[in-house]
Order: sequence, then structure tokens, then C-alpha cells
Amino acid sequence: MKMVNVKYQILFIISIMLIGCTRKNADIPETSTAIVNEMMCYAYTENKDTIQLSITTSDDRVTGRLTYNLFEKDKNTGKLVGSMQGDTLFADYTFMSEGVESTREVAFVKDEKGFVEAFGAVEEKNKKIEFTDHSSLQLNDQIILRPIPCK
Repeated sequence: MKMVNVKYQILFIISIMLIGCTRKNADIPETSTAIVNEMMCYAYTENKDTIQLSITTSDDRVTGRLTYNLFEKDKNTGKLVGSMQGDTLFADYTFMSEGVESTREVAFVKDEKGFVEAFGAVEEKNKKIEFTDHSSLQLNDQIILRPIPCK
């Protein structure tokens, strides 16, 4: 009889140890191969114009917010979803203006100073304004969105 009780006690102790180990391993987060960066913020403020950009990058996917508050024009605020292609951010910018939701493609080239917006010919496709040719985009070097602290 004593031998049976000892076997049960050993089996009970081993079970408790295994449960404890399993729970500890369950608390350890799985490692991820995704590269997640903190939010980065940029702004252009000159005369009476303001452009603000905040982005978060995960692998090659970029998400964020973009606001245009240009003097004597309607303010646009919306979300960005896109990707970095080399030094250029291409994203869909979905925003509200005058009560209407619109989506247009935007492009910003990153350099040592910040981001410079790129412009070019556009056309409407599937209810979205898109660039007709990425290779013909022109930079407006007068408007540089420089890094700022995020709020």
C-alpha cells in the first residue's frame, strides 16, 4: 500500500511541475519576425499653411494620419495606408472634405531633412484618384515635412 501512495504522490508532483512549466511557457510571448517602429511625426508650417504627417511602419506597411490645413482652402484630415518603396512612401489617403469622403494616392520622398511631397498627373480609377505614372512624379522642394515630436 505504501508503494502505491508513493507512486501517486510522485505522479501528482510531476503533474504539478508540468502544469507549472506549461503555464510559464504560455506567458512567454511568441517572437515575431515583423519589424515594428514607433510612430514618427512630421510637419510643414509656413505662412498660414500647415501639413502634418504621422506614420507607423510595420515591415513594409505604413499606416498613419495626414492633415492638410492650407490657407483659404478646405482642411483635409484622414488616414494613410501604404508602403515604402525605396525612399518613397506611396499611400492611399482617405479623408473627409466638405462632408464627402474621398481617396487619393499620395507620395512622399524621404531624405535627410524629412519628407517631400511628390506630385504628378492623376486619373480616377475605381473611385480613387491615382497617379498615372510613378516615374514622372515631381518634388516640391519648397514644402519639406520635418520631423517633430509626436503628441
